[in-house]
Amino acid sequence: MRSLYLVGPAVDVLVMGGASLALYVACRLFEGGAGGAAMGSAWEAVAALVAALNGAHFAATSYRLYRSPEAMRQFPLTAALVPVVVLAGVAASFRWPLLIAPYFIKLFLLWSPYHYSGQTIGLSALYARRAGATLEPAERTALDGFVFGTFLASVARAEVQLNRFDYLGVAYPSFGLPQWVATACLTFMALSGVAFLALAARRRPRLPWIVFVAPAAQFVWFVLGPRSDLFYPLVPLFHGAQYLFVSWFLHLQERRLEGATSTATESFRWGAWSLAGYVVLFLALPKILSLATGVTFLFATAVFTGGVQLHHFFVDGVIWRLRTPRLSKAMTATLSLALAFFLAANAHAAPALRPERVVLRTDAGDLVLALYAGAPRHADKLTGLFRARAYDGATVTKLDPTRFVAFSSAPGAKTARLPVESGGPHRAGVVAMAHQPGDPDAGETAFVILFADIPSMDGRFSAVGEIVAGRDVFEALKTATTDGDSRPARPLTIQGTDVLSRDAFEKASLRGPDLAAIGRDEASTQRRFLIVLGVLLIAAGLVLWVKGTPAWSSTGLLLSLAGYFSGFAALADLSASKPWLAVGLFAATVGVFRLMGRFER
Repeated sequence: MRSLYLVGPAVDVLVMGGASLALYVACRLFEGGAGGAAMGSAWEAVAALVAALNGAHFAATSYRLYRSPEAMRQFPLTAALVPVVVLAGVAASFRWPLLIAPYFIKLFLLWSPYHYSGQTIGLSALYARRAGATLEPAERTALDGFVFGTFLASVARAEVQLNRFDYLGVAYPSFGLPQWVATACLTFMALSGVAFLALAARRRPRLPWIVFVAPAAQFVWFVLGPRSDLFYPLVPLFHGAQYLFVSWFLHLQERRLEGATSTATESFRWGAWSLAGYVVLFLALPKILSLATGVTFLFATAVFTGGVQLHHFFVDGVIWRLRTPRLSKAMTATLSLALAFFLAANAHAAPALRPERVVLRTDAGDLVLALYAGAPRHADKLTGLFRARAYDGATVTKLDPTRFVAFSSAPGAKTARLPVESGGPHRAGVVAMAHQPGDPDAGETAFVILFADIPSMDGRFSAVGEIVAGRDVFEALKTATTDGDSRPARPLTIQGTDVLSRDAFEKASLRGPDLAAIGRDEASTQRRFLIVLGVLLIAAGLVLWVKGTPAWSSTGLLLSLAGYFSGFAALADLSASKPWLAVGLFAATVGVFRLMGRFER
């Protein structure tokens, strides 16, 4: 008789979610105290492991598809056409970092938790079948509603904020959904969960309790987890472990059917390929692209790995049907949190930041600064000037896209004799103070924000803070039109400043880049072009869809996805001020994800 478990009760339950549930309870108990601080230090120590484990699960999927010519013949569009389309999106993001990249990033970040949900349902169905049970249609509908409801509730809760999010330095806008959408999604999730439990309680024989573990874990990950700063960064670790566990088990079964006899050898080979794929795709290739194109490593990492994961979602949608068609909905996790966690842990020691956030509301959009604790005199003086709104009316006096943007002194503020303070190195995004010629200890109130690393300024100027949000505005300033003296062709001023606590900042509304204000009047034309392109691509996709053959229908789906993305990139930035548009984009996004589940079926 076939065992219910892949390895054994303890191992299966821990991997499927038991370990994450126990850790969540521990984090909530110890968070804020000495125990929580110790746990946070431990997380930093294993950050590289977290990233490697989650990166490996992508390579494990690709290894299963591309190691076999037969597999590639079975799913030719996924193997050959999808990479071309995704790479086109990557190339467009590199070419138009303000117009395309933020929405390319947002697309994969929205799609990621959807695929978390698909994997969770697949795992529950897997254990039900191994127990000899089949979920009835009503049970499956209720389970789908609950699991996908956690996705909807978590995304809607985040997208209610009128704010701009940041992923590895790429800023992207929220939808600005009405609060009622988040409430409706949470209610839908709760009702679906109650319905599933009621239906499961009535059936005979009962479902094995491990069927409920993965959905319970996802509820904690998505709905409760974001409330814990200790727990939430580890969610990808648990999800990646689920995926790798099942993928490893399936790989061994397939290799045994192919004649392999050594479990240890096959496990080592599979693990080595998976880790090698992670190193190449998530570390080496972004670095090469950064060096080749001149963009920052963070930007190259964000865009390229976003494309890698979008391809991953397509591969995962078909890969389980190579030998196990009933697992076609077992989908994958995202690297967004784990990768950011890894990069942060492996970067140079970051300067300590003061808790306040300073919002510079400029004609070009909003920039958010955090001042360095290591430059206390300058930070105290600047905080006082920002609170007093002394910089209202200060102007951009010089804009060199290869070096810095310079802001004038605070109107009416007196020059203070402050010695040079080394809050940190002068890297891109750092705020540095001007000083009187020949006297570095005579600090002025004028400051610059660096567009590039300028180590020659270390020790000669005071690095007092850095950009922590509003990266899209920061990047847009590099493209502002200037006159022959490197001054903005159109005057740029600081309209106002706000000094906010972290909690207040989380609720604040930030303005994105105003391209017209920096002399980029082509923005409206580009938006119209994207809308027209989107309509044409969707129309072409529908024509192919009605052809009826699986290959033409899947190609039509891919064209429709490209058309949707084109419209999404054109309209997403407008949704915060138009609730009906925000709701429409949110619903369309979920609908597109559902349609992509039919790809190559």
